[in-house]
Amino acid sequence: MLSLEEKYEEVRQLIEIGKEKGYLLYDEVTELLPPAITTSDALEELFTTLGNAGIEVVGSAQKHRVHTLLDRRSAGSDDLDLTSSAIDKPNDPVRMYLREMGTVPLLTRRGEVEIARVREQTLMNELTKLESGLAIQNEQEIQLRQLQREADTNQTLYEDFLASFKTVAGQQGIQSTDARVISAAFVPTSPSHPKKQLIFLAALLLSGLIGVGLIFLIEVLDNSFRSLEHLEKATGLNALGIVPEIGDRASSGGLFWRRGKNHRATTRKEITAMQRIAFHAHTDPTSTFAEGIRNISIGIASSDVDDPPRCILVTSAEPWEGKSIFNFSLGLIQAASGRKTIAVDCDLRKPSLHTLLDTERSPGIVDCLNDRATLEEIIHKSEETGLYYITAGSATKQSANLLESKKFSDLLETLKEEFDFITIDSPPLLAVTDSNILASRVDGVVLAVRWGWTRQNLAREAVRRLEKNDVNLVGAMLTRVNLKRHAYYGYGDSNYYYAGYKDYYTTPSSP
Repeated sequence: MLSLEEKYEEVRQLIEIGKEKGYLLYDEVTELLPPAITTSDALEELFTTLGNAGIEVVGSAQKHRVHTLLDRRSAGSDDLDLTSSAIDKPNDPVRMYLREMGTVPLLTRRGEVEIARVREQTLMNELTKLESGLAIQNEQEIQLRQLQREADTNQTLYEDFLASFKTVAGQQGIQSTDARVISAAFVPTSPSHPKKQLIFLAALLLSGLIGVGLIFLIEVLDNSFRSLEHLEKATGLNALGIVPEIGDRASSGGLFWRRGKNHRATTRKEITAMQRIAFHAHTDPTSTFAEGIRNISIGIASSDVDDPPRCILVTSAEPWEGKSIFNFSLGLIQAASGRKTIAVDCDLRKPSLHTLLDTERSPGIVDCLNDRATLEEIIHKSEETGLYYITAGSATKQSANLLESKKFSDLLETLKEEFDFITIDSPPLLAVTDSNILASRVDGVVLAVRWGWTRQNLAREAVRRLEKNDVNLVGAMLTRVNLKRHAYYGYGDSNYYYAGYKDYYTTPSSP
């Protein structure tokens, strides 16, 4: 049971709600009254008090419809008409109840107020339209005055021109010539059309732009190596240096390894040219080619200062990259420095050392491994250069098995004991497995990468295969480098300055 204070608080809140809504339902009022005082006199007195407070009480029989109508009215619904005409229908229970409760006059007055507000808003809209029309009319009047002034001015000018025309017409009554010379004509010295100079300049500019665009396109599409820095970044190997491209342009087609096609020396002229290249480091020790070989030789020795590699394998990713020429030239440089050096041709599939030395292919390393010759019989010496060498020997189809045999390992160990430096030529790494076998048996591997030729993905694949076999990768070098074109590219390594220092190597000093 609620206390009197709580009941009083609920009645006070109900009255506040009734003041906000303007009405209360019959059930809402009777629910708060004790059963003992729900007599008609007590209710009449309570309803009178609520009526004095401006609160209407709606009976329970029609409470739902009246509650809905009044709620829609309090929400401002536009489609609800609470005028007397809207509820003044015969036998309408809401009408009858509202009349009984005295609510119809109140609702009628509210409807009239709404109608008055609508009429007021309509009049305000009409007034706004009239004011806008008046402003437009004022602007149009101003424009009309301006046009009138312009018309008056033009009329005055027309009258002045007409008067002047009549005066001139009267003066021309006397016969006069039909034409007069305003300026003398002259003979042109050049055609007025087409503009040849302009067309020439435009064509020159357009061709220059096209040329620059083609150059950039070629550079973007170029997937080869153009600098040592590029080589280091792409492969992750130490860049040992470059081997310049050399050749005698007097010979037809250039020297063997300057040819643009994949070509092996077959004619006597081509073989002679290849031999001249092979011995270039010996015949011209002050050339840029010889200096390039020396720089790489120093790089190989510097790869391990405490224990420099003495047995080096030279390989490449593809054929025609100049590894055989470099291998032989490296042996010549080492022999020239006073070290007892031997060059071994382990490219048993396509050997070239015997061609460079213009000697017989057999007996060689294949014959020794097949017990057809002794080690002493296959080791030869070039009296001219002091370089020892071993050729490939007889042709064989078992090159991988021979290189993987224990006999070959023992042969290498014997050579290491007898010689200060061993340089070994091998087949291309991606073509056959021979190079992978040899790489695991030497002190270090040097990868030859042809400048402007070898594709980057092939070089990276070659490095990946060597690293997979856990071999000692000494570094990589750029071979067959065209120094002039290399300098034109403007790369940042030392060979960028070729044009300035080439004479330093090729011109003998004054006595």
